[in-house]
Amino acid sequence: MKIFKSIFKNKKEEANLDIKVEYSSIYDGNSQTVQLEDIKAIIQNEKKRKLLFSRQTTSILEELKVLYTIHMMVIADQINDLDQVTQCFQQGKIIFGKPQDQRNLKTCQANHTVTLQTQQQQQTIVYLNSSEFPSQFDDIEKELTKLYYSYLQRAVNNCDIYYSSQRMQYPYQDEHNNRRVQYLWLFKLLNLLNFKLAMIPYIQKIISKQLQISNIVKDITILIYKDCINEYLFFKKEVEEQLEFYSQFSVKDAISFYELYTQLKFITDRLKLFHNIRSLFIKHEKIKEFNWFVLDKQLEKDIETYIQKAKLINTTQFKNSLQVPTQKAAYEHLSKQLLLPKPQKKKDFITNIDKNQDLIYFYIKQIIYLYIFNMIIQIQLKIQVAYNSKLIFIFILIIFYLMISSNQNDFRQFSQVVEVSLNNIDQSQNLYDRFQSINTENEFEEQNQIVSVESIRIPFNKLDFIQQPITPMKIMPGYIKKINNSYKFYIFDLMLLDATKIGLLNQKFIINSESKALVGKIKIFDNGKLYVFQDGGMSPKKCTNQSFYRKYLGSICKQNELKCHIPKINQLNNQIYSYSPVYFKKNKEIIQQNNQFFEFYNIFKFKKQNLWSIIYKKELTSDQFLIKIQKIDEKTFEVLYTTPINHLQAFQISISVIQIIS
Repeated sequence: MKIFKSIFKNKKEEANLDIKVEYSSIYDGNSQTVQLEDIKAIIQNEKKRKLLFSRQTTSILEELKVLYTIHMMVIADQINDLDQVTQCFQQGKIIFGKPQDQRNLKTCQANHTVTLQTQQQQQTIVYLNSSEFPSQFDDIEKELTKLYYSYLQRAVNNCDIYYSSQRMQYPYQDEHNNRRVQYLWLFKLLNLLNFKLAMIPYIQKIISKQLQISNIVKDITILIYKDCINEYLFFKKEVEEQLEFYSQFSVKDAISFYELYTQLKFITDRLKLFHNIRSLFIKHEKIKEFNWFVLDKQLEKDIETYIQKAKLINTTQFKNSLQVPTQKAAYEHLSKQLLLPKPQKKKDFITNIDKNQDLIYFYIKQIIYLYIFNMIIQIQLKIQVAYNSKLIFIFILIIFYLMISSNQNDFRQFSQVVEVSLNNIDQSQNLYDRFQSINTENEFEEQNQIVSVESIRIPFNKLDFIQQPITPMKIMPGYIKKINNSYKFYIFDLMLLDATKIGLLNQKFIINSESKALVGKIKIFDNGKLYVFQDGGMSPKKCTNQSFYRKYLGSICKQNELKCHIPKINQLNNQIYSYSPVYFKKNKEIIQQNNQFFEFYNIFKFKKQNLWSIIYKKELTSDQFLIKIQKIDEKTFEVLYTTPINHLQAFQISISVIQIIS
């Protein structure tokens, strides 16, 4: 009996609650707006919230007031159960109209957003020109209600994107600051923004006609306008921060950034029109002033030119990836690969010859004995000795050829022709030979492969090449020219970097690439006792995105002895910088991080004049040089450098060493 009483009691309470709610401003047909007290009452009462999400509306005005109430709750972040609101939109119980079959209703609501999305671009194009297209706005009340319903459904399903614009940060902080993940969030935010802009023609038409729903539409428009401004400011901030670094992106990231950039210009034009008519729905403006997205014309041209080249490269790479080799071509390629010998080093070939020398002498001695023994037998048998001598000589040559045939692959290795990527002669070998002839005491035996002009590949985006580490077991040649107060870094007669000394007391070097893009800095402290190397990133005080923070590339400390610190390579994401402090001025901070650095000690000067080298102390018995600098004249320096540094770090170290030795 208690169970039946509780059932009837709950039904009676719900009926009484239903009667009370009908007299609120939300369900009152005479009220054209929603009172704030009624929204607070729904937020505080769970039963009223459930009734709000499940009750069938009786008119378009009532449906708009219900949607407005839900929108206010979303903005105030007062929805405790998002699944309850999501289910409300999926079931569609609050939609005004005839009752539909539950199964068909779900399908209709699932496809409703997709249908409206296809019309979104056309609706935005006719923005503020609705009078020219009367056929598209015959039933504007229903169309606006559908659009508003679909927008709130999107906002609830993507609440993390919605709240990110209010907090001016991404929904989830990625440890590695993956740019492509950030672009994904920005494109989702862009979809929400475009969806709201598609409602503006209907809003303008309804407000100008002074219909029954005009007042509630004005309140809805205020919320939509504030959402647009918040999302636009966040979107603009992210694009403006990346404008300084677009030339450092990969080809695909640069193209994605360009799409965001063009969409931002499109949205700026549309939102300006929305901003100009705000007097129609805002009586007392409380929104703070903000700046629109404005870009210099010269920078626009530079971006257009750069992206056109990037798209051309991307198209070429895509076409090449679509080329499928025929069965015959694949078979021929496989046959050639099987016939190719394994590459061996030149020193291995020489070692094998030395090891087989005793064996060769043994075989020759045995052949001579056989030859003498054969001569004695042939003389006794009266057979011509001259004929047999020729046979034995040929036999000796065959044996010698078989012994060394396994090492012929080494000769092939050094005789192969590599495609030339730069129209220049190879001057690196002469430089390397000159360095090697001076002193070889602190050299690795394996560290003897010079990078030649034929093997070097400089991509379209030179910044990737500048920040790319040198290949292990390779030595990179280059030279530096001093012009007035600046240094220029060349590789095979190609100007790669340019450093200029600036500051009140000339305590800083600014390093730019060939395209005048900022790629690095050298900061000088303690009157030239400490040189700190940084990349071209932004200061944490001026940037909120950690992916654009400047990074620490190394330092040189000149105290009792010179020490050069280089960060180790992070093997997880193949990045060079596993440690990137914000400020790195004190020597103590550098020493405390020794477990994450390579350490190179002292400038060793060779016997010949004007030649310096920095040595890496791996163990007590093994050394490896980091960089060698030879002074040719007062304005020219030749440089050799190797792993683990890249071209930018080599240039920074060279400038610091030149400052120290001068």
